[in-house]
Amino acid sequence: MVINGVYVTVGRLCPSLPYAAIWEDGVRAFESRLRGYGIFHSISSNGVISGADSFAGIVWNRAQNPSPTAIVRTGTYSRYDSVISEDGISIAFYDDRYGNTTVWRDNKRATVSGFYPTAVINRGNVTIVYGKSGGKASRFSVDFSGSPPVVSSIEDLNNVYSNIIPSGVKLLSTKDISTDGRFLLLLCKVNDKETPCVIDHQLVQSSILGSMSVETPRSTQDGTAGTVSAGGGCSMVEGSGVVSAFMWLVIPILVLLRRRGYTLR
Repeated sequence: MVINGVYVTVGRLCPSLPYAAIWEDGVRAFESRLRGYGIFHSISSNGVISGADSFAGIVWNRAQNPSPTAIVRTGTYSRYDSVISEDGISIAFYDDRYGNTTVWRDNKRATVSGFYPTAVINRGNVTIVYGKSGGKASRFSVDFSGSPPVVSSIEDLNNVYSNIIPSGVKLLSTKDISTDGRFLLLLCKVNDKETPCVIDHQLVQSSILGSMSVETPRSTQDGTAGTVSAGGGCSMVEGSGVVSAFMWLVIPILVLLRRRGYTLR
């Protein structure tokens, strides 16, 4: 993630208990156990960070206030993972104890069972969460215009994109969305083999599903996608370039991408 010319990564260090950590241009700029333990999961393009401590999912607008006293505890539980929208407004926290996803926005919360989040986007008052449910790439939305928020049912993307998915391909999980909303990166099963694949929303819109809208992305300016391991042990940072690494291989509608040694998790 590049913010004001500085490459920022977030994650954790593991001496005895995990420490939430931030690196700027490869140099450690922050580390703290927060409360009990700490971990940062995701960072938006405007410097808002999501993560967790021993007690709750957290959000920190570090660009606005660099003091850790500005960390907000959201009342959710998210030891395992969370993902933040590109604008830093919405966060999907995953509770690995029960397999629930709680979407947090403007101090409002909405929970969906049996869903693992991987990307969050906003469209006005509506937050759309991509991920997987029941072994299938899926999405749901939350309308935050009222109180309480209104949650939609979970959609199976194999049904949403049934008109363009080639025979023998199953969409297993959404991984990320490009910065312009054009490309949707997924993990697919092709003839019983797992492989990355990409759906081109622009071609879907113009060629097949004329009413389909192009969606606002979670990804960062340089195409940030997902979490990568670094340095061994349990150190973790949010990496970049995964989506952009696939862009040059995209062909119309659905592209099946194979890279030796690369595995989507």
